[in-house]
This record gives sequence, C-alpha cells and structure tokens, in this order.
Amino acid sequence: MFSIGIDIVENENFNELSRKKSFLEKYYSKEELDYCYSKSNAIPYLAARFAIKEAAIKAMGQRGEDVFYSAKNASSIKSHW
Repeated sequence: MFSIGIDIVENENFNELSRKKSFLEKYYSKEELDYCYSKSNAIPYLAARFAIKEAAIKAMGQRGEDVFYSAKNASSIKSHW
C-alpha cells in the first residue's frame, strides 16, 4: 500500500523561526543546519526540509501504523534539492 503525505510551508514563517535556537535544535540535525546555513539564503532550505519531514510523518500515519519519531532524526529522509 502506498500513502501520500503533503505539507506546505511558507518561507516567511521560517524567517522568524530560523532565529529561534530551540526550534532549530528540536527539528534539525547539526549536519542539516550546517548545510542550510552554507547557502546564501537558508530559509527555503530549512522550510523544505521541515515540509519533507512532516509529509513523511503524515504518509506513515495514513497507513494505520503508529508513528513514533524524533523530529530531528527524521533527517535520514534524503532530499534532492
């Protein structure tokens, strides 16, 4: 069975969130933060990674499975952006 998860985020929301250390430490690994902040504008990269993680969680939940996850450790989901 295949499931689809969708999540849409606005880059503007991440402008403010990107300044909150507690948010960043909760949802991103050090490697992800290093990668995102190596770009001239980290916001779209942070937003995309957050949306990917949320969509994956939604897709797994639709299969009727109990989903236990660490928001930070969901970084093993690779993106090609």
